[in-house]
Amino acid sequence: MKKVYDVYVDAIRDHFKIFYANWPIGEPLKLGDYGIMNGKIFIKEGNIANDFNIKFQPRIDPTEDHYNFKSTGSVKVEFFPKGSYIQPGMPCIKASLKIDFSSEEAVFFNAAGIKNHSFESSGKLGDTILKMFKEGKWSEKRVIVTRLVQANSTTTIISGKSNASMSLEAESEAIPNINLADASIKLSVRVDDSVAFHIISEDGYYPMLGISGIKPKRW
Repeated sequence: MKKVYDVYVDAIRDHFKIFYANWPIGEPLKLGDYGIMNGKIFIKEGNIANDFNIKFQPRIDPTEDHYNFKSTGSVKVEFFPKGSYIQPGMPCIKASLKIDFSSEEAVFFNAAGIKNHSFESSGKLGDTILKMFKEGKWSEKRVIVTRLVQANSTTTIISGKSNASMSLEAESEAIPNINLADASIKLSVRVDDSVAFHIISEDGYYPMLGISGIKPKRW
């Protein structure tokens, strides 16, 4: 099996295209953070506001989105209402879901309560960075975090082998059904079989980021 971070960052990049995965997933980031790319992973060096006194106006989209995907043809998700059964002899008192993986390195990703952070104007920032580059104060290898995806609930599961599975249940018995788009529903692990990596309903993570950089003469 490949390294877990390779599986995850490749899956995020392949699915979302305009975003890169934030690794480690819980790594705190801010708009204006700059650094270099190690393959598909952003390595932070600092922040343009603190290190270069570059001012910018952040923008937060008030609309909350839901991002969800699973490896095509390799992941099956079943939902079980409160009081149903996952399998004979295993009563399900709480609402739950079961995720089955038919292949190794398959990914299930769910981010609910998404808020997208961006710049009000990236054009002015581009002009500033190009000026610094021409003055020899900026490396063309550097990139800047110009978009951030913040989630109120992030769940990521990666299979360690084929036929891996994980069962999750709602933390509260008051929840009749699990809605993956509902960020207020917290989940806990009920059964874990051959899962290589998991983060379950973590709050406030930045699972993805968008970056901008320069090529000589243009932003």
